[in-house]
Amino acid sequence: MFKILIVGAGNIGRRHLQALLKLDSPVEICVVDPSPESLRLAKESVGRGARGRVELVRSKELPAGPRDLVVVATASDVRLAAASAAVRDVKPRFLILEKFLFQREKDYADFGRILRRSRTRCWVNCPRRLWPVYRGLRDAFAGSTTMKLSLAGSRVGLGCNGIHIVDLLAFLFGRGPLDLRFEARFLDGRIAPSKRPDFIEFTGMLVGAGGGAAIDLHSFAGHETPEVLTVSSDTANAVVEEAGGLVRLSLSSRGWKWTQSRFKAPYQSELTNAVAADLIRRGDCGLTPYAESASYHLALLKAFNAHLARVQGRAPAACPIT
Repeated sequence: MFKILIVGAGNIGRRHLQALLKLDSPVEICVVDPSPESLRLAKESVGRGARGRVELVRSKELPAGPRDLVVVATASDVRLAAASAAVRDVKPRFLILEKFLFQREKDYADFGRILRRSRTRCWVNCPRRLWPVYRGLRDAFAGSTTMKLSLAGSRVGLGCNGIHIVDLLAFLFGRGPLDLRFEARFLDGRIAPSKRPDFIEFTGMLVGAGGGAAIDLHSFAGHETPEVLTVSSDTANAVVEEAGGLVRLSLSSRGWKWTQSRFKAPYQSELTNAVAADLIRRGDCGLTPYAESASYHLALLKAFNAHLARVQGRAPAACPIT
């Protein structure tokens, strides 16, 4: 019996639960959250005829007992405490963390030391690496020596979601972990409120580069602009509209002639089961290992903190993005 613990029964935690209940292997799943409303919604999301046994626990503490896999789906302000407790007390073989990982720069090294002292293998859930459309584009860009990725649209969520696109750049380039540096001076001076209380967001443009790759992310404030992602290299160009499920591609090997195709972006509730199945079968998965993802998180966090210091006139103790 493969034993799973989900820490956090919010929206993303429930999507993980729905996916894990699709596993063909026998599973035992425990979901822990201090909110009775979150647990009620989690119970509703399970539905009838679900495979596996599900236990819902209302608590701020993690339940006792060993687990094979722990998924930490809390907000970023409590994720370090939850992830550290999971490694220390539950001692899972596998750990999957949601993003944005942590709000303080020192937390990344602290948690890295905790992992190195344990036998737990950890990945960060940036799931575009698992999407068939991007796995196909990675093959199309194989052999590229330079790459530029741009994303522009309204309410992109640079703080919350920028890490997804940075991780996608590293995945598509396929040249190993990238040593990226970001410049935040083009971000808007007004710090935007997040959709979630007590958290913030950024608008404007964020640019970065390193290791032969470059990226710019532009989140427009005050008007509606559909998100469009473009990727350019010395061997291929691609334009992706995720909301419309459309991808256009041109290759140097085919005279840069454009072709287009349709795709369906998978939901999280269609992905975590495949990740868990890989972990059960071969002890590895296609998500980003912690050390690599932490380096991208830190590069972004340093840029955000520098921007907050310029806007607020003082260095922030933490960057409240989630």
